[in-house]
Amino acid sequence: MGELMSALDALAADDLFDLPAAAQLDRVQVLVLTQNLIAAELARSVRTADVAQAAERDGLKTMCSWLQGHCRLSAGEASRVVRRGRALESLPAVAAAFAAGAVTAEQVSVIAAVTRPEHVAAAADQDVDLAEIDATVAQVAAARPHAELRQVVAHYLACLDPDGPEPDPTEGRSLSIYRHDDGRVSGRFELDPVGGEKLLAGVESIVQADRPDGDMR
Repeated sequence: MGELMSALDALAADDLFDLPAAAQLDRVQVLVLTQNLIAAELARSVRTADVAQAAERDGLKTMCSWLQGHCRLSAGEASRVVRRGRALESLPAVAAAFAAGAVTAEQVSVIAAVTRPEHVAAAADQDVDLAEIDATVAQVAAARPHAELRQVVAHYLACLDPDGPEPDPTEGRSLSIYRHDDGRVSGRFELDPVGGEKLLAGVESIVQADRPDGDMR
């Protein structure tokens, strides 16, 4: 780690304006490769610490919280780092490409959706060989534009569930309430069957409760 830090210090001391354009672009390309290598090692290291529950020995419950507290990562980025490490355990081809610097951390985050439990279960039910998917997405990630990788992963996930997710019956729920100038309140609502039953049960409980004489509401 000391040698790595020394190398970075040496790079920071370079006078970039003395470099010709071609050398500047070569430098950027090498730095992106190096960034990928470091991101891969970070994912591996975080996963090892996660499995060992190292964060708990430092007084925190998860590696996500540890990365936020000690490394000042955002909650979203901390979660992505942890998910990358977990996903790579099931994707050896992607992990190898990542470790070689051919794949970026952002690409791994896109591919990680393949390893979600519900997607792995769906693939098993349809006799999909995850090793083939791993090899395919690794090749696409290393050779094709980022947008194309997103399309390939999205297409694969859509094929696992061609009918799409079940519609949410609560999406059509609505409630509108109006207060009139004279103090009266009126409104309208639209409920799904489950929500409607809950409302009717609540109204019925009020109707059945003791009320003052003459209360006809």
